[in-house]
This record gives sequence, C-alpha cells and structure tokens, in this order.
Amino acid sequence: MGLPSKDQVLKALSEKQFSMIESILYDPSLEQSFYLLHLHLQRLLYSAKNLNYNIDLDKVKKTLEETTPTTRTQTCCFRVIDPSYFLPASSFTEPIPDYFRPFVENKTTYRSHYTAARERFEITGNQEVLLWNERNELTEGSITNFAVLRKLKWITPPLECGLLDGVLRKTLLDQGTIKGVKIVEGKVFKERLQHGEEILLFNSVRGILKGVINICH
Repeated sequence: MGLPSKDQVLKALSEKQFSMIESILYDPSLEQSFYLLHLHLQRLLYSAKNLNYNIDLDKVKKTLEETTPTTRTQTCCFRVIDPSYFLPASSFTEPIPDYFRPFVENKTTYRSHYTAARERFEITGNQEVLLWNERNELTEGSITNFAVLRKLKWITPPLECGLLDGVLRKTLLDQGTIKGVKIVEGKVFKERLQHGEEILLFNSVRGILKGVINICH
C-alpha cells in the first residue's frame, strides 16, 4: 500500500481529519523553561490559519503553565495535541508528492508519510530517514530538519522544496552560523548525496545531532 491519494489528502483537509501538534522542550535550567516557546506558538498559529483550524493560544499557554510541576528539575518534552483522526502508516518508496504539502509545511497529526518512512527502514534511537519531493530535492527528516556541508557551508533545504519550518532550523538560520560555520538555505539533490558524508540533524527538542549518510535502498 502506498501513500494516501490526492483525494484522500483533500478529504482529510476538508473534514479536519487531523489536529495541530507541537513538541516543546521543557528545561528548568533555562531562563525561559519552555525552549523557544514563542516560536512554537507562532508556528502553531500560522499553521492553524493555513489549515483553517480553530485554536486558542491563550488556552494552550494556560494549560502549559498548569501542567508544569513547580518542583520539576529534569528536562522533558511537552506535546501540544488534542484528540484526532489517525491514518494507518503504510510502506512507500516513492517521493512525497506536491499534494501532500499542506501536511509537510504545517505540523499536524496527519503524519503517515513520516511514520511509513521510519517503519520501512526500521528507524530507532537517533537514526533518521531523509525524504524528498518529486523533483528529487531532499526536504527534511521524519522528525528533524537537516543540513549537509557544501563548500565549507552548512546547506539546509529552502521551504519552497516542501518541508516544515522547524523552530530550531529558523533559529539557526537567523543566527547565521553553527559553531562558526555559516548555515544557509540551498537545494540538496538526492543523487548528489555521498555515502559516509557528514550531516547535521536538528529540532528544538533533541538539539543538534551530528551523523553520517548511510545510503540504503
């Protein structure tokens, strides 16, 4: 079984067969314990407007405050989510089609394309699988954004390729460097990846992870 069809995706959009979702790192050692909270809420509101989804940000913030133990000393992850409809995951080998863009550019519980990719390659722990579009442009990982090193710069795919504007991705691009090395947007083509080359994976919960490309089929 392959990816959901265009008609299925359009039906999911029209019938709201999804919920909005955000994963937020809580770390009491930080000045603001919810890491990059303002950017998470900004993205949540942006995606809700894109998908015509009603969401109450004041209620979200109040709920986060009320569910945060004042005695908590360890880091954890809070997930903003409400009851939703889930499509069963399915295996696939084809690129992510353009009609899926509403569910890659906005973070929701409609994640069958990500789950299927992880299941196909039995992804565990800090492993990741990279996705690509119909033009063979790499877009993102299943739970992370990424960057590869090209001509002494970290290159991360632009939003026009079809991907989630990750909170940490946005922060790193605004800063302009990662440990002294410039990071910029640029297209990364699947066929130009080299087995064993260095890659950075990042999201606001896991931070920045360094890895190597393992090309498998």
